[in-house]
Amino acid sequence: MKKLALLVCVGILFLSGCGTPLIELTDEENREIVSYASYILLKYNGAAAKGVTGVSVSGDAQETEETEESETQEVEEQMDETAASAETGDASEADSTSAAVTKSILDVLNLGGCTLSYSDESVVEDYTEGTYFSMTPSSGNDFLIVKMKLENNTGNSVTVDVPAQGLTFSAVIGGSEEDAMITVLSGDLANIKEDIDDGSSKEVLLFFEIPSGSTDKATQIIATAGDGTKGALEIP
Repeated sequence: MKKLALLVCVGILFLSGCGTPLIELTDEENREIVSYASYILLKYNGAAAKGVTGVSVSGDAQETEETEESETQEVEEQMDETAASAETGDASEADSTSAAVTKSILDVLNLGGCTLSYSDESVVEDYTEGTYFSMTPSSGNDFLIVKMKLENNTGNSVTVDVPAQGLTFSAVIGGSEEDAMITVLSGDLANIKEDIDDGSSKEVLLFFEIPSGSTDKATQIIATAGDGTKGALEIP
């Protein structure tokens, strides 16, 4: 609009009778002034599409306007991207907070009244059970073995059948939730299916892979039901 006002002022000065001699313009200069004035009018006229279109604009003027519009568009796109990134970050933080496990692991894992408590955890390069079974982690990893105690103080013998419950197990390790390995070991918590006599206890395990040399420990054991409900065993 400033450019349009400037053109109007120049026109008034040309046509006013203030005693200043009129400036003589060539035909080419006249055409450029008319062409640029028409371009400015069309640019700021919201109804231009309904009137005259296709007015040619001198190369320098059009290139300047296109450069300004391009720079403005780039700035607006960068602002939009920054805002979208901030919104994504806020949403991720909200999701992380809402995903915190508040239920006990025994609200999800049915042990028939038996208790489950944390015992210890260790990092090993491989694992052997007896003389007949051994397993090694994938290249560049070690095993993190979390040991827990399953104990029956109910006053009765209890049948525990974990496989029938369709649960999956994981642990929070180094701030991230990691899935437990699937094994065929009889001591794996996910495989426990036996009678536990009153007053007796049994050591149960969960296996995880962590990068070799890592000092991260599990801080929470999580059982997840088929409907997504989670319960956690906090590790002191």
